[in-house]
Amino acid sequence: QVEYKVYDVAENGGGDWTYANLIFTQDKLEAVFELVNKITDKGRGDVSYMDFVWFQRIPEIDANLPVVSVYMVYQGTPKQTQKYIDMYTSLGPANTTIINTDYTSISSLTGNGNTGIGCVHGTYHALRFPVGFPSYNPTTNRNLFTKFASITSAQPGFGHSFFLFEDYSTRGVGAVDAASTAFPDRFNHHLISPVLIYFDPSLSEQAVQAGRELREVALQGKAGPLNAYVNYAHGDEKVEDWYGHESWRIERLKALKRKYDPDNRLVYYAPIKA
Repeated sequence: QVEYKVYDVAENGGGDWTYANLIFTQDKLEAVFELVNKITDKGRGDVSYMDFVWFQRIPEIDANLPVVSVYMVYQGTPKQTQKYIDMYTSLGPANTTIINTDYTSISSLTGNGNTGIGCVHGTYHALRFPVGFPSYNPTTNRNLFTKFASITSAQPGFGHSFFLFEDYSTRGVGAVDAASTAFPDRFNHHLISPVLIYFDPSLSEQAVQAGRELREVALQGKAGPLNAYVNYAHGDEKVEDWYGHESWRIERLKALKRKYDPDNRLVYYAPIKA
């Protein structure tokens, strides 16, 4: 049984929202992530602001190396968003797009709509290997860029892949007692993951190897164990990586499993074994 809370939005589809895409050449990588750290402020930043930073190949901007694309979404008008846009434009983007829109259009603008690649089922493969970070280490992100550039250069079949960095306020998440729910990862404020996209199924083994190598680069720049966001998990992680490294947390989940699923029917994805 699941209970939902449903909230009304304005009749115009959720009011004013602003979408901005600012694309930087790779030499601006460190400056971009230092700015993201400043804006997001370890999860304490503006709750109306969110961004997705991608390493991706756009040959029209750089024929040889991936670029750093910032996809920024803000719940407000372009005027209200301007201070953040100014921060990014001061770094000298190679290309900038700004659109005033409403909530219902955000999914399509960020590539997650019905016509986006994420909803084109059965035509491609996409593997993720997530890692949570409390804040960005620009040196680690540079190492990830170098590895991602090498992988996508060596195998053109991975040319549609991107490396994802997700950034948004986590004040609401952090306000919940970490011992009160099953969610284990309230101290990491940034979610990163390669998204290895390929259309030829014969590349699956190479994609898994590439994903593991990228995850290892990320972990080399992170203090503490792996925290893998379960919705992006590849499946080769440990149960503790998905659900928390505290033994009491795992035992509580196992107790719930024994109570509500004694026949072990719910085992399709990232299962808890009682």
